[in-house]
Amino acid sequence: MLNTSFSHHKINISTFDFFGVDMSKSFDLIEKAGEFVWFVAKGFIALILMTILTLATLFAIFYFKFSYDQAMHLRQQFDADERAVVQILPMIPAKQKTILKFRQQKSGGIYHYVLVYQLNLFQIQQVELFFDKMKKMSRPESGLIPCIYKTTDTKWLFPQISRHYIKQLDDYDSGSFLVYGSDDEIHHVENACKDDSFKIINLKTNKFNQVQIALNKSHQIMLVNFIE
Repeated sequence: MLNTSFSHHKINISTFDFFGVDMSKSFDLIEKAGEFVWFVAKGFIALILMTILTLATLFAIFYFKFSYDQAMHLRQQFDADERAVVQILPMIPAKQKTILKFRQQKSGGIYHYVLVYQLNLFQIQQVELFFDKMKKMSRPESGLIPCIYKTTDTKWLFPQISRHYIKQLDDYDSGSFLVYGSDDEIHHVENACKDDSFKIINLKTNKFNQVQIALNKSHQIMLVNFIE
């Protein structure tokens, strides 16, 4: 008789695949590879975030510098124009404040710096006398003063500077103007411009290429426009 006997050997199938490869080592390699990939990914994400933060910081610095320079330019320009108004129009005291300061850009890159004053009855009379006196040096015109109309949108640009849009936001200069300082009286000026009953003279001086003075008696305001 044949003696048939079988020996039983325990095989740990948890650590061997079907080809007899130790899977625990493979799992270790996969785990280490995953850790390496995650480490590289975290470094890449950190680099992207740092780049974005750096670019945002640089943009903020350049925007602040540009806005600050523009604000200083507007301030210096309007301060000089206010001093010139006192020289040209002696009925305006140096201490009298404007009710609005705005700048418009026209075609050809020409800028209009406009100062708006609220006048009393005596000052209105004095301005009319000045107009009569300057007739020989100027030519009466109408409808040429840079006026402002009802705005549809306002964008804050920097302390003391705001852009007011007459049309849509994408219509940059032709339908907008910059206001320096307070715009509390802007609706008063809008109403005067809508009325369009200005008496206007154009002056040419040694110091300025052209100065326009517009008087609206019904609204008791005067616009002085320095063209540059």
